[in-house]
Formats: sequence, structure tokens, C-alpha cells
Amino acid sequence: MNSSADQTVDEQSVIKNRHAVVLGGSLAGLLAARVLADHFEKVTLIERDPYPTYPEARRGTPQANHVHALLLRGRQILEQLFPGLQDEMIAAGAPLVDMAQDMAWFTPAGWGVRFPSDLKVLAFTRPVLDFYVRQRLGLNPRIKIMDNTHVPGLVADTNSKRLARVVISSRNGDADRTVARKLRSDLIVDATGRASRAPKWLQDLGYPPTEETVVNAHIWLCESTLSDS
Repeated sequence: MNSSADQTVDEQSVIKNRHAVVLGGSLAGLLAARVLADHFEKVTLIERDPYPTYPEARRGTPQANHVHALLLRGRQILEQLFPGLQDEMIAAGAPLVDMAQDMAWFTPAGWGVRFPSDLKVLAFTRPVLDFYVRQRLGLNPRIKIMDNTHVPGLVADTNSKRLARVVISSRNGDADRTVARKLRSDLIVDATGRASRAPKWLQDLGYPPTEETVVNAHIWLCESTLSDS
């Protein structure tokens, strides 16, 4: 049995975790919203562009029509978050590719040996993956998706050193005539990518510059040689 002190901490945690807001509705934002839904009573996902009603490239997704693929660990994680998602995409035409048999790899030691393996990846275009993930999010009662919505800035809590609200406005019609409103949040996640305005927003609110971390993936180029079979 929990002590009264533990119960107080649990109650405070529940109170603080009422509402999370995710800025940016590309894949990073979609997955962030899904994970937060396990910890918050309500999650609001805000995307600048209008979402298409079928798998179609949109302006906010760079390289959308290029071939993409999920490695094994990525497939496992998405299946944990969205059970059955892989089967849905395969049924829609996304192929499973054997990385050792169907791909030609050039390494510092030369061309890799090709052989049948269990290292299968799921291939698709980004609009396909985003579409099926977005459909699953729409079925979660804790998640609200607001597309075609502009975020002019953030609002700090005057009583504490934290962010408290997100300023939003609809992008329908004349943006200058759209009345902005403030959306209260207990947590704000910025998933807007390279176009992020968070550093400027924080600077305008008097916060010090944010620390940046750069990760070099050291990716080797490969050539796809998928067979016709």
C-alpha cells in the first residue's frame, strides 16, 4: 500500500499531466503524440499544413516521394505503438525487402556478399507511412489533431519559470483577420524540425539560448537492386 506521501506525489503528477501539446505533425510529431497519450489525459497535435485525405505528398514533408524504409528495430517500435500497422501497409502495397538479398551494399571492403536473410525492411513513400500512422492516432480518444493551424508563439507562466500556453490561429482565409487564442498546456513538445521557431520564441521570452546537439549518422550510400519478382 502506498503511503500518504506517495499518494500526494501521485496526485500531483496526475494534475500536472493533464494536457500536452505537440507542435509539428510530421512523423516525429505523430509518434510523440502517441507516446504522450500514455501519460497525459489529453494530447493536442498542431500541424501548420492541411492534412490530405489520402497518402499524398504535402509541402511540410521534404523528400516525401523518395523511397523510404523501416529497419527492423523501427518496425518493432511502430508495431508496439500501433499493433497491426505493418500488415495494413503491406496490404496497401508496401513491400518487405530483404536487406542482404535485395540490396547491393558497397563498403570500404568492396561489394557485400548477397544472401537470403531475416533482415527485412518495409519500403514505402513518406506520405504512405504518415497517412497510416495518422489514421491510427485519429482513433485514440486522448489525441486531438488540429491541422491547418498556425502557431505565432508561446506564453510563459508569470508565476513560475515555465511555459504555460501555445498561441494558435486557424490558417483558413485571411491570416491577418484570424483571431488568435491561447491553448493551455502542461508540456509543450516542439517537433517542427528545421523550420522550428522555438529558439526565437524562447529568446523573446527572456530565456537563454538553447543548447544544440548534432548527431552524425555516418550513413553509407547504397544502391537498390530489387528484383522484378
